[in-house]
Amino acid sequence: MDIYAKTFKLEVKGDYVILAQVRHHSQELLEKLSNVTCFLDYSISKKVSLEIFGQVSDVLTCKKSTFGKSFLEKGERHAFFIGSPNDYSVYPKDGSPGDLLIGKLNIVNVIRVDGGQYGANLVIPPAPIKPKDPALPNGDGEKEGAVKGELDGKSEKTKEEKLADELAEAIRDLQISHLKKFPADSKARANILEELENNHLDHLPLFTTKLEMLLGSDSKKDVSSKGGEITPEAASSICEAADELLKNIDLTALAQYYGVKHDTAANEAADKKKKENEEKKKAVVLAYRAKAQALAVLADVTSDSESVNEFAVEFEKTWKVLAQWLDSTPPTSDFKSLLVYITRERRAKRFGNAIKALNKYIGEVGLNNDTVKDYEKALDMRVELFRDSEWDIWEKYESKWKHIRIPPDGYAPF
Repeated sequence: MDIYAKTFKLEVKGDYVILAQVRHHSQELLEKLSNVTCFLDYSISKKVSLEIFGQVSDVLTCKKSTFGKSFLEKGERHAFFIGSPNDYSVYPKDGSPGDLLIGKLNIVNVIRVDGGQYGANLVIPPAPIKPKDPALPNGDGEKEGAVKGELDGKSEKTKEEKLADELAEAIRDLQISHLKKFPADSKARANILEELENNHLDHLPLFTTKLEMLLGSDSKKDVSSKGGEITPEAASSICEAADELLKNIDLTALAQYYGVKHDTAANEAADKKKKENEEKKKAVVLAYRAKAQALAVLADVTSDSESVNEFAVEFEKTWKVLAQWLDSTPPTSDFKSLLVYITRERRAKRFGNAIKALNKYIGEVGLNNDTVKDYEKALDMRVELFRDSEWDIWEKYESKWKHIRIPPDGYAPF
């Protein structure tokens, strides 16, 4: 890079590091440039059109343009006013208030005239604040006061009970959130978990947390998963926890909810139901995914041929049910579910399908701070798949490129 502007095309989405080298004989001057700002201009996918108004008052009162075509003679002048879009959704999704949009203002001429195009800049304004809906739209003051009095009287009766319920829920949620902080073999964690299971039999977050602890436990004993891999001893416990979670969800009702389209209009009750069902769906995917991973481990380590076949058949059934709850198959947008798909393809010796799905995930997700661990694991798995396919040349090639994509010691200085 030098002092002149250049155009670059980024082929893959992700986080990029810009390195600029500045040379000067003055150390003092270079230190002043240590915190210099980098300006980047990029093209937006959708153009933003501005409204043109004939009067300055129309900018504030009218939603659409009030200025049409106007023909001017030589030396004649005509004033018009430009307003920002009223619909905030037209601004770029990745833009934020304060960002500068750079565009062009074209003046249409029947006969081409030099100087008919000008630069136009627009600063993205803050998002508008929606006014709160009044309690009573009809504006009946007496009725409003009467209703308010009734509500206050009712709230006073149940205020103490409501506070007690809120306190109990807060203590329950705090205990659940702290379960993962205890070591896996901690007696305190076992006691808290037993108490929660006895007092909250149908609380879904408790079962999801229990299953997640079995999947990612740091126990030194052979009763849990270690290092991201499920041990054979933990597989049975994971299957039991997954089945226990699924029993607390009405799968038929949940499937019926996602089987039809719902009104997208703002509705508090509909939004609440949607949020609850989304949490249930996540729990269902977690349960079936964990069960499939555990069954794959049991199928691989069991020596009895009939038992192996039994676990393998159950694994295939679990995967088919899991695939029904995923947004796409193969699930390239969900790395954890993608690992189950790759496990299935590797067991069936379909290495090409596994590599194809993995390549799609790596190309779509890209390397950034949020996905660096999954991205590195995906690169390692691609090397393993090339090794399983006995593609030695590609295995060596991919191994070398992995160190270039993710340097072991970070980015090297100039």
